[in-house]
Amino acid sequence: MIRYDDLMTATSRPTPAFGPQGIFLIFLFALIFNAIWENLHAPLYISYRGQTITELILLRAAVVDAGMITLLALPFIYNAGFRRRSWLIIPLGILIAVFLELYALNSARWAYTSDMPLVPFLAVGLTPTLQLGPLGYLAFWIVENLMKRDARIG
Repeated sequence: MIRYDDLMTATSRPTPAFGPQGIFLIFLFALIFNAIWENLHAPLYISYRGQTITELILLRAAVVDAGMITLLALPFIYNAGFRRRSWLIIPLGILIAVFLELYALNSARWAYTSDMPLVPFLAVGLTPTLQLGPLGYLAFWIVENLMKRDARIG
């Protein structure tokens, strides 16, 4: 169970391993993962703002997603209490994705094909719902382990 005291008494300083370089690497890995994901699930969309979905639109979406993942990772970088529970990136990312999808669908930013699997009761796409959380955690985990390895070697 997560206790408030654990989160608030933890250091709010970044670990040496997570300076600007670590934050940049999280963004970079998140960008690569999201660019791949966007291209893989693009056929499940009809359009973006009523227009054909192009590679430029997919790249822009990947950049925005990588930025959101980087912002999501910041509390886990700067707070040891959160860092010990980095798995929380997954449910938080999923929650953010659900709200983004609901907003985008209700404002007609994009539309799904009939092939898009939907999350029951929410009527949002399964693939975009599962994108930010797991990819965010994967980017964080990789960078955290790279930084730990570098700290041991250096």
